[in-house]
Amino acid sequence: MAEFKENVAKGALIAVVIVLILGEGSNYLFQKTTPTYTIVTDKTSYVVGDTIRWTASGLIKGESYTVGADLNGNILQTGSFTATASTVTGSYNVGSNAVGATEFIIGQPTSSGAVEILASTPISTNTISIVTDRTSYVVGDTIRWTASGLTIGGSYFVGAELNNSVLQSGSFNATASNMAGYYNVGSNAVGSTSFIIGQAISSGAIAILASAPITLSP
Repeated sequence: MAEFKENVAKGALIAVVIVLILGEGSNYLFQKTTPTYTIVTDKTSYVVGDTIRWTASGLIKGESYTVGADLNGNILQTGSFTATASTVTGSYNVGSNAVGATEFIIGQPTSSGAVEILASTPISTNTISIVTDRTSYVVGDTIRWTASGLTIGGSYFVGAELNNSVLQSGSFNATASNMAGYYNVGSNAVGSTSFIIGQAISSGAIAILASAPITLSP
């Protein structure tokens, strides 16, 4: 009986110590902190060929994440990275399959292969188009072109193209989303099969964003 009372007393003492450590009514042992994720982009409007520069925070170091352009819960184009810190910055090149997206998201892959969206920020992704006044030209002609879907302030090239090689180019800065201009056909543009609009990429080449079919003769 004495031993029983001693064990009860010890149990009561342990219980008091636990309450003192955890606090009365605490459910600390069962709490799990849910991370708060955020993602922001450098702009809100993009066109095909643009680079989205993003910053994500609230990450868990060592975890794998997905970023992408989203439309109504459907991720049109994705990229992935592994967090090296709680806040990570990165870049994302907007491809043609991302056109129409309304949000830029960060998420994580699920066991089913889908992506669970953790945070998003509104964006718009548009496509560029270019048209010419005619379809056939000779050296010395002037091509009058109209481009739409431009990003105001963006730098663009226009030019005569053959097999993805721009034979002769000119450049301009967009002051509006729709712009018109002209292009004088030189002898080095002979043989071109399309007139293009594009942007310079890190390698120094021109990424073609849109084209219109033409023939260009001597």
